[in-house]
Amino acid sequence: MKAMTAASSKDHDRSGSAVEVLLAFAKLGVSCFGGPIAHIGYFRQEFVVRRRWLDEHAYADLVALCQFLPGPASSQVGFSLGLMRAGYLGGLAAWVGFTLPSAIALVLLPFLKLIAHQLIETRQRLELMKIRSAKERILLYN
Repeated sequence: MKAMTAASSKDHDRSGSAVEVLLAFAKLGVSCFGGPIAHIGYFRQEFVVRRRWLDEHAYADLVALCQFLPGPASSQVGFSLGLMRAGYLGGLAAWVGFTLPSAIALVLLPFLKLIAHQLIETRQRLELMKIRSAKERILLYN
């Protein structure tokens, strides 16, 4: 990655906390959908344009490096942004903040589907019992 010039490094604050990184990435983890290319676009908008954690050139270099490495580029870019902002804890915070919402959804959604399915089955059984009861009343009074 090409080093930033002294003038451009003055424009962008490099110090940050792991909590700041965690909250920034958790916001994206909850609200961003799509694949790695979409994530890279969200990261650019949030961390280059909006928060100015780094400039366009440094971000382009980071994305190029992460595209070259094996594995999902968006995960590598996210971890690297956190690492650059708040050190190793920042890298971990970025990964957890961006990944945890999806992991929670993957665990909870099957349970919610199961509960919904059980509620539908229960309703259907109640409907059948109601029909059976009505049938018995009709036969009893005829």
